Parts: sequence; structure tokens; C-alpha cells
Amino acid sequence: MATQHLLEVTGLRVTLGDGAALRGVDLAIRPREVLGLVGESGSGKSMTARAIGRLLPRGARSAGTIAFDGADVGKMDGGALRRYRGQVAMVFQDPRAHINPVRRVGDFMTEALRTNAGVKKAEAYDRAAEMLGQVGLHARNLTRYPHELSGGMLQRVMIAAALLTRPRLLLADEPTTALDVTTQAEVMAILAELRRDFDMALLFITHDLELAAAVCDRTAVMYAGQVVEVRDAELLHTDPLHPYTAALAAARPDIGRSRARLRAIPGRPLSGFEAPAGACAFAPRCAHAAPACGQAMPELIGVDGGMARCLRAAELRGTLGVTADA
Repeated sequence: MATQHLLEVTGLRVTLGDGAALRGVDLAIRPREVLGLVGESGSGKSMTARAIGRLLPRGARSAGTIAFDGADVGKMDGGALRRYRGQVAMVFQDPRAHINPVRRVGDFMTEALRTNAGVKKAEAYDRAAEMLGQVGLHARNLTRYPHELSGGMLQRVMIAAALLTRPRLLLADEPTTALDVTTQAEVMAILAELRRDFDMALLFITHDLELAAAVCDRTAVMYAGQVVEVRDAELLHTDPLHPYTAALAAARPDIGRSRARLRAIPGRPLSGFEAPAGACAFAPRCAHAAPACGQAMPELIGVDGGMARCLRAAELRGTLGVTADA
């Protein structure tokens, strides 16, 4: 019997003005699974997470289906939407941009509990103090203002606030990008431990392919507003299914490999707004492109246990792995 998905995204499109930021995103996350979401800037990773969290910017229009535990998220309102946001929490890349600078940390952390769950203030603060302890911070930080805390401490506050409602799915949008290397490791260790303790699934957005391989069960690769590959994380580097994934893996620095020059993907990345209709968006940059790639939009198809959006996926199977000399 197939594993029931906790979250299933089908044909998700998001339009801002006259352009499409997402052009038919398909994703699925199982209970307790860690799914990585990688790709160049502008590929649609953060927009996908915001669409899942019902946090799209004003004026955005969406189509397609987002199902959480079998329920259609797009049709939720009122109490159903509040309950959903208690089950699906989000940690943002820059905590200083998402925590009100004139409110104390305790007020920020307990707002969802007090307004959505009806928890009394004293109990909410007790639970917030306990959660701060789980991320390595003292309860006295509840009375402080954001400017009194470092970036690493604020990111821990953001994680603690997200977990107060005991969510079943955490959306982590590049939670370590703005932190130094040591603090990044600490935050990732906290996320890994709390994910196990809370028995929750995680959508982990990152630019770091090595980090995604280390912490994720599967990884989805995005390009120009679409998912172009979904693969077991441990195979993404050594046995990619899509030419874009192979090019990303070959372009990453490696301290264990000596090169005269770092490999790069030719051209520039396209956003969903710029992607051509009826053609593969990566074709102009692809070393394996054929004439048909510029004439047909590839579907996301199953290939050897993974998924790939490439007309030549079956033909190129087994030839795209990064070699020691690549």
C-alpha cells in the first residue's frame, strides 16, 4: 500500500500581475519526512512555501490544489484556516524582517496561542518559556526586544514560536542563510532534534546542496517556477536525473577536489515570469538540449524511482553523474 501523503501540491500556479511566478508545481511530503527544495534564486522556492502557508502577497492569484491531510487548503477559511496554520508553521530566512521590533519577544511568541488557540496569557508565557529552553535560550529573553538579541538567537526564537502550536509540518525557508557557519550548525542541530521530538515533517528550502543531501530524505529541484526533479537526497549528487541538477552539482565548490576554474552553468537563470510557453525553460543553457526541447513543454515523469521534467530523461539515464574530473 502506498504511503499516505501529509501534504500534496498538484499543478500549483501563482500569478503576480501579468506574470506567473509558479507554473505548475507538483510536490508531496509524507508524514515525518524531510523534503529539501533547492534551486537558483528566483526559481520559486520561497513562493511555493508561502503558497502552502496561505501567505501569498496581496494581489497574487493562485490555481491548482494544495491538500493537507486530504483537506483542500484553498477552500479553508475562518476556524479551519486558523487550525491549519497551527498545523503548518513557517520559519523565515531573516527573523529581523518578520519579528516586530517594538514588541517584546514574549508577545511575538505567544500571539498565535492567545489569538488562535484561546490560551490564556499566563499559560502561553509558560509554554513559550519552556520552548525557549528547548532551543537553548533562557526564559528571561521573553522580556527582551528583538534588537537586544543576536541573529542566531532571533532565529532560535523564530523556531520556538513556530513550534509552540505543535505543528505537523514545518516550512523552513533558508533558516540558516543569514547566520555564521558555527551558528548555522547549531540551528540545524536544533531543527533536527526538535523535528524528531515533535514527530513532524519538514520542507527545507536551501541553496546549499551539500546541506540538503545531509539532512533531507528526498530533494526537489526547482527551475523557472517548476519542479524539474525529485530524487532521494543521497542520489541527487551522484546520480541526477535532470541536466539542470547535474549542472548545479558540478558547479558547487569542493575542498577535496583541485580545479583551475570552477565550473559554471552558461547563461543566466530564468524566473517563472521569463520562462517560454510550450518549451523547456532550461533548454537555452542545457548541454544536452535537442531541437525538440525548444518545441515542447516536458512533463514531470517517473524515472528509476525519481521524477524528472526532461524530454530526454530516459535517454540520458545514467550519464549525468558528477565524476571526479567534472
